[in-house]
Amino acid sequence: MQLAGLGESERDRFRAAHVSYIFQTFNLLEGYTAQENVLVGAAFSAPFHLDRAEARALLDRVGLTHRLNSYPSKLSSGSSSV
Repeated sequence: MQLAGLGESERDRFRAAHVSYIFQTFNLLEGYTAQENVLVGAAFSAPFHLDRAEARALLDRVGLTHRLNSYPSKLSSGSSSV
């Protein structure tokens, strides 16, 4: 797909459907666990929908299964002490 020829809203839709980010501190919702943050993020990519098992699988792919129920304040932001 040639992205250069797409308009801004078309590029936004492409990013929402095909690109994901995992932030360590910025943009995580403090009152939600790592798994819940993944689920919330996916909710903004309609019609894409994740269930808890799929969110867990995504966290597993990036080595964060052990942090599934951790809140952002308990996640590492580059420190090895967590």
